[in-house]
Amino acid sequence: MIEQYKLEKEEVVLRVVRRHWFVMLWEIIGVLSAVTLPLVALVLLEVLQFNTLIEWLTIHSVLFGYSLWVLLVCIQFAFAWTNYYFDMWIVTDRRIIHVEQVAMFSRVLSSFRLERIQDITVDIHGFFHTLLDFGDIHVQTAGAERKFVLYTTPNPNELRDFILDLQSKKRLSRD
Repeated sequence: MIEQYKLEKEEVVLRVVRRHWFVMLWEIIGVLSAVTLPLVALVLLEVLQFNTLIEWLTIHSVLFGYSLWVLLVCIQFAFAWTNYYFDMWIVTDRRIIHVEQVAMFSRVLSSFRLERIQDITVDIHGFFHTLLDFGDIHVQTAGAERKFVLYTTPNPNELRDFILDLQSKKRLSRD
Protein backbone atom coordinates (compact mmCIF):
# COMPACT_ATOMS: atom_id res chain seq x y z
CA MET A 1 0.00 0.00 0.00
CA ILE A 2 2.68 2.49 1.00
CA GLU A 3 4.84 1.47 -1.94
CA GLN A 4 2.58 3.42 -4.31
CA TYR A 5 3.60 6.71 -2.72
CA LYS A 6 6.93 7.80 -4.08
CA LEU A 7 9.50 8.31 -1.35
CA GLU A 8 12.69 10.29 -1.69
CA LYS A 9 16.03 8.55 -1.87
CA GLU A 10 16.89 6.97 1.51
CA GLU A 11 13.66 8.25 3.07
CA VAL A 12 12.39 5.95 5.81
CA VAL A 13 8.75 5.42 6.78
CA LEU A 14 8.46 5.68 10.55
CA ARG A 15 4.70 5.44 11.04
CA VAL A 16 1.48 4.99 9.15
CA VAL A 17 -1.44 6.54 11.03
CA ARG A 18 -5.05 5.80 10.17
CA ARG A 19 -8.30 6.72 11.84
CA HIS A 20 -9.31 5.03 15.09
CA TRP A 21 -11.07 1.64 14.88
CA PHE A 22 -14.05 3.08 16.77
CA VAL A 23 -15.04 5.01 13.64
CA MET A 24 -15.50 1.76 11.71
CA LEU A 25 -17.33 0.17 14.64
CA TRP A 26 -20.05 2.81 14.29
CA GLU A 27 -20.21 2.13 10.55
CA ILE A 28 -20.59 -1.61 11.18
CA ILE A 29 -23.32 -1.01 13.76
CA GLY A 30 -25.11 1.21 11.25
CA VAL A 31 -24.87 -1.43 8.52
CA LEU A 32 -26.13 -4.20 10.82
CA SER A 33 -29.02 -1.98 11.94
CA ALA A 34 -29.93 -1.06 8.38
CA VAL A 35 -29.92 -4.72 7.34
CA THR A 36 -31.88 -6.09 10.30
CA LEU A 37 -34.49 -3.34 10.83
CA PRO A 38 -36.53 -4.22 7.71
CA LEU A 39 -36.63 -7.87 8.84
CA VAL A 40 -37.79 -6.81 12.29
CA ALA A 41 -40.48 -4.64 10.70
CA LEU A 42 -41.76 -7.57 8.63
CA VAL A 43 -41.88 -9.83 11.69
CA LEU A 44 -43.76 -7.13 13.62
CA LEU A 45 -46.26 -6.77 10.77
CA GLU A 46 -46.87 -10.51 10.91
CA VAL A 47 -47.13 -10.62 14.71
CA LEU A 48 -49.46 -7.61 14.86
CA GLN A 49 -51.79 -9.36 12.38
CA PHE A 50 -51.41 -7.00 9.44
CA ASN A 51 -52.28 -9.90 7.16
CA THR A 52 -53.82 -7.75 4.47
CA LEU A 53 -50.58 -5.83 4.04
CA ILE A 54 -48.53 -9.03 4.09
CA GLU A 55 -50.83 -10.65 1.54
CA TRP A 56 -50.61 -7.60 -0.66
CA LEU A 57 -46.85 -7.77 -0.64
CA THR A 58 -45.89 -10.99 -2.29
CA ILE A 59 -42.88 -12.84 -0.99
CA HIS A 60 -41.04 -12.17 -4.24
CA SER A 61 -41.48 -8.42 -4.11
CA VAL A 62 -40.47 -8.39 -0.45
CA LEU A 63 -37.34 -10.42 -1.21
CA PHE A 64 -36.50 -8.22 -4.18
CA GLY A 65 -36.94 -5.02 -2.18
CA TYR A 66 -34.95 -6.36 0.74
CA SER A 67 -32.16 -7.60 -1.55
CA LEU A 68 -31.99 -4.19 -3.21
CA TRP A 69 -31.86 -2.53 0.20
CA VAL A 70 -29.02 -4.82 1.37
CA LEU A 71 -27.12 -4.10 -1.85
CA LEU A 72 -27.41 -0.33 -1.29
CA VAL A 73 -26.32 -0.68 2.33
CA CYS A 74 -23.30 -2.76 1.25
CA ILE A 75 -22.34 -0.14 -1.33
CA GLN A 76 -22.53 2.55 1.33
CA PHE A 77 -20.38 0.41 3.61
CA ALA A 78 -17.82 -0.03 0.81
CA PHE A 79 -17.62 3.76 0.48
CA ALA A 80 -17.18 4.11 4.26
CA TRP A 81 -14.49 1.40 4.37
CA THR A 82 -12.59 2.96 1.45
CA ASN A 83 -12.65 6.34 3.16
CA TYR A 84 -11.52 4.79 6.46
CA TYR A 85 -8.73 2.69 4.99
CA PHE A 86 -7.20 5.23 2.62
CA ASP A 87 -7.35 8.31 4.89
CA MET A 88 -3.91 8.26 6.49
CA TRP A 89 -0.71 10.03 7.35
CA ILE A 90 2.59 8.47 6.40
CA VAL A 91 5.24 9.89 8.74
CA THR A 92 8.77 9.59 7.42
CA ASP A 93 12.06 10.87 8.73
CA ARG A 94 11.76 13.92 6.42
CA ARG A 95 8.09 14.71 5.88
CA ILE A 96 4.49 13.77 6.41
CA ILE A 97 2.45 12.49 3.49
CA HIS A 98 -1.25 13.21 3.90
CA VAL A 99 -3.58 10.94 1.94
CA GLU A 100 -7.23 11.96 1.99
CA GLN A 101 -9.81 9.77 0.29
CA VAL A 102 -12.48 12.24 -0.86
CA ALA A 103 -14.76 9.84 -2.73
CA MET A 104 -14.61 6.28 -3.99
CA PHE A 105 -12.35 7.19 -6.93
CA SER A 106 -11.01 10.53 -5.75
CA ARG A 107 -7.96 10.96 -3.55
CA VAL A 108 -5.97 14.02 -2.52
CA LEU A 109 -2.30 13.45 -1.84
CA SER A 110 -0.19 16.16 -0.25
CA SER A 111 2.99 16.28 1.75
CA PHE A 112 4.85 18.74 3.90
CA ARG A 113 8.36 18.72 5.26
CA LEU A 114 8.92 18.48 8.98
CA GLU A 115 10.86 21.74 9.12
CA ARG A 116 7.83 23.62 7.71
CA ILE A 117 5.60 22.69 10.67
CA GLN A 118 4.70 25.73 12.74
CA ASP A 119 1.93 24.44 14.97
CA ILE A 120 0.33 21.13 15.93
CA THR A 121 -3.02 21.15 17.69
CA VAL A 122 -4.85 18.18 19.15
CA ASP A 123 -8.62 18.31 19.51
CA ILE A 124 -10.21 15.67 21.73
CA HIS A 125 -13.87 16.22 22.49
CA GLY A 126 -16.59 13.88 23.68
CA PHE A 127 -16.95 10.98 26.06
CA PHE A 128 -15.80 8.17 23.76
CA HIS A 129 -12.98 10.30 22.34
CA THR A 130 -11.60 10.87 25.82
CA LEU A 131 -12.21 7.31 27.03
CA LEU A 132 -10.61 5.63 23.99
CA ASP A 133 -7.99 8.36 23.44
CA PHE A 134 -8.66 9.51 19.91
CA GLY A 135 -9.19 12.91 18.37
CA ASP A 136 -8.33 15.24 15.54
CA ILE A 137 -4.80 16.43 14.94
CA HIS A 138 -4.24 19.71 13.06
CA VAL A 139 -0.89 20.71 11.62
CA GLN A 140 -0.28 24.25 10.41
CA THR A 141 2.64 24.69 8.06
CA ALA A 142 4.61 27.74 7.00
CA GLY A 143 3.53 29.60 3.91
CA ALA A 144 0.22 29.84 2.14
CA GLU A 145 -0.44 26.12 2.32
CA ARG A 146 -3.58 24.84 3.95
CA LYS A 147 -3.93 23.33 7.37
CA PHE A 148 -3.55 19.55 7.39
CA VAL A 149 -6.04 17.56 9.50
CA LEU A 150 -6.32 13.88 10.27
CA TYR A 151 -9.63 13.15 11.95
CA THR A 152 -10.21 10.62 14.75
CA THR A 153 -6.54 9.76 15.15
CA PRO A 154 -5.65 7.18 17.79
CA ASN A 155 -3.36 8.55 20.52
CA PRO A 156 -3.19 12.07 19.06
CA ASN A 157 -1.11 13.54 21.90
CA GLU A 158 1.50 10.81 21.49
CA LEU A 159 1.57 11.40 17.72
CA ARG A 160 1.97 15.16 18.25
CA ASP A 161 4.89 14.55 20.63
CA PHE A 162 6.44 12.08 18.16
CA ILE A 163 6.26 14.59 15.28
CA LEU A 164 7.60 17.45 17.40
CA ASP A 165 10.46 15.25 18.61
CA LEU A 166 11.21 14.28 15.02
CA GLN A 167 11.16 17.92 14.01
CA SER A 168 13.56 18.93 16.79
CA LYS A 169 15.97 16.08 15.89
CA LYS A 170 15.82 17.25 12.28
CA ARG A 171 16.74 20.79 13.36
CA LEU A 172 19.62 19.56 15.53
CA SER A 173 21.03 17.44 12.72
CA ARG A 174 20.96 20.46 10.37
CA ASP A 175 22.77 22.73 12.80
